[in-house]
Amino acid sequence: HASEIDSAEIVADKNVIIINHTPEQIEKDKEEALKKLMDEVKSPRMDEVVEKWEKVSTKTVTKKGIGYAANQKANGTVFSSPGGFYWQDGGNDVYVGISLNFGAGLTSFSLAVSPGKTATTGVWISSPYVNQACKLYIYKDLEITQYKVYRKNKYAPDSAYQFVGYQYTKVDTKDYLTVLKV
Repeated sequence: HASEIDSAEIVADKNVIIINHTPEQIEKDKEEALKKLMDEVKSPRMDEVVEKWEKVSTKTVTKKGIGYAANQKANGTVFSSPGGFYWQDGGNDVYVGISLNFGAGLTSFSLAVSPGKTATTGVWISSPYVNQACKLYIYKDLEITQYKVYRKNKYAPDSAYQFVGYQYTKVDTKDYLTVLKV
């Protein structure tokens, strides 16, 4: 994800680093997320089935707490002088509960989202804490798209598609990095 960060807009505030993903990156991520999901949900008999996916709507979840970045000490890091963390996106997904209303009442589900990890290079965030244990915590804006999935028998081309359920994709549109006392 290094190239994504290079082209993203990084906004620094005293205690938060905000990374705005570019519209081009968001579109590319949406296409990849849909393709990956379609591959994952194929039934074992897909050679006999034709699928149709219909986009229903897209909602944005703002500043959703994802969790602590990976590769950190369990009890946090204590800086004896001003310090901070390098952060890289990707890997080590965690499951995050999402509740949204797509028009037919509240829908709740879990999605895999990466809090990223601390590393030796990446986006730098300074810690406001000296001589206190702290950890890097990640929030993200997520764009969630709901799809209706229909299937029909491949060998009965005149048969009607049957609704089989909803599927959801997510893409990160903004990352918020902050250092918290632990």
